[in-house]
Amino acid sequence: MRDHPDRMVPALIALFLALIGTAWALTNPPGAGPDEGAHYVKALGAGAGHLYGSKPAPGRAEIQALVGTKRSSEERAKLEAFLGAGTVSAQTQWQRLTSREFTVPAGLSFNAFGCGRWKNDDWGRCLDEGTSSSEATDRSSYVGTYQPYVYIASGLVMRRAGDPFTALRLGRLANAALSLGLLLLAAIVLWDRSRGALSLAGLIVAITPMVVFFAANLNPTGPELAGAVCFAAALLRLARGSDAPPVAWVACAAGGSVLGLSRSLGPGFVVLLLAAVALLAGRGRAVAVLRQAPRAAAVTTATVAAACVAGLVWELRYQPHVPHSPGRILDGVGPSFDVLPRMPKEAVGVFGALDTFMPLGPYLIWWLMLALLVGAALWVGRGSERAWLLALPAAIVVVTLGTSAVYRQTGFALQARYVLPFALLLPLAAGELLQRHGERLRPAHARGLLLGAAGGAAAVHVVAWYANGRRVSVGRDGDWLFASQADWVPPLGWWTWIAVVAVAAAVYVVAGVKAARAIAATR
Repeated sequence: MRDHPDRMVPALIALFLALIGTAWALTNPPGAGPDEGAHYVKALGAGAGHLYGSKPAPGRAEIQALVGTKRSSEERAKLEAFLGAGTVSAQTQWQRLTSREFTVPAGLSFNAFGCGRWKNDDWGRCLDEGTSSSEATDRSSYVGTYQPYVYIASGLVMRRAGDPFTALRLGRLANAALSLGLLLLAAIVLWDRSRGALSLAGLIVAITPMVVFFAANLNPTGPELAGAVCFAAALLRLARGSDAPPVAWVACAAGGSVLGLSRSLGPGFVVLLLAAVALLAGRGRAVAVLRQAPRAAAVTTATVAAACVAGLVWELRYQPHVPHSPGRILDGVGPSFDVLPRMPKEAVGVFGALDTFMPLGPYLIWWLMLALLVGAALWVGRGSERAWLLALPAAIVVVTLGTSAVYRQTGFALQARYVLPFALLLPLAAGELLQRHGERLRPAHARGLLLGAAGGAAAVHVVAWYANGRRVSVGRDGDWLFASQADWVPPLGWWTWIAVVAVAAAVYVVAGVKAARAIAATR
């Protein structure tokens, strides 16, 4: 029986995402994701409808009131130091502002999530030594004031678990289902056997190991990144013209809503992506798209706008804010240039607490794939499209510097994931330009570009997962052949998951082969 590429390619991408996402979610030690212990407490609270929690232990003002002014300066200093009100860093001050307290159900509290980071990567022993509470306990989370919306689904399933490890893994899987589902929706929207095969090259390069890593951990960044990819892909698909399928409007509404609800900058990224794609499409085409499907456009606009309003209302009402006067922001621009060299590696994949790297080779492969993709798009694009594509990296740098200038007021350095929702537009747009003008590429070159992207991405995803597995199982300096000597062993053992990841990579390559055959069939 003949296969059907129209269905096979999205199905294969779905299988790849399911396999690689599950492997990440179940092999990373509980609490090993960035700030995962804090997200765990926040999610459990959100799952019970406690979106904002309660005020944690007394802060500086309360402590000073308790200390009083009638004591001697020496007595006040000693009491403040004892009660935790002494001089603290900007980071600590910020985390005090974002901290809230939530009730963790009986049996789900755990005191050792993330312990391997300060126990020399001895995840197996330190997790075994951790203890849980048999009673409901109040726990503080320094992400307590964050937007709660994408935590709710994870929290609901977590509260059904009987132990903290199972609860956290269920939360990861729920987060992965949302995030990877949005990435699959982006693939379905972009895929078109007759015209859209080349656009998948852009999607493949946009789904970096870092995107999958956050999708498969318990945090709001995974949904934010996946929502941005889905929203941008849908906008680009709609901008193609009158043949946009109804699912493109569904993807636009879903991706834009999740992006607007997930984190503080989500509504801003919705506006940036919408403006950028509108500039690429041009006024005439943008108006034509709205006129061709006015009802779908109205419903989608209302849905995304409502989500953005909900995100903004929470941000303005519940989130603390850093000093944001023009002078303070401008003062932070110069020092922010120091963060730029770190961004390319973090965008591809730096795991754990931003301290688990791959060898240099995989980074070079991904950067080369992006360079070839953008170069090919510049080759086939028209004058205005080329100018737009050349301006996009500059816009990404400006957004990075501006975000860093504000964010550094908290005392923390900017991470690439905070600007990736906008930066991922670059490979997606390059792929879309290839789709528009693919006839200018020789068929062999077009097929080679798609096959190279699928094969290169599959290889890098394997190395990324394996490098993280090595770090958590035998430590930073451990043997690369770690499966038989690991201190930390995930459920089903390392050999099972190595096989799963190998199958995932093979499936990704087959998806590229099927898509390349579709190109050959239409030339």
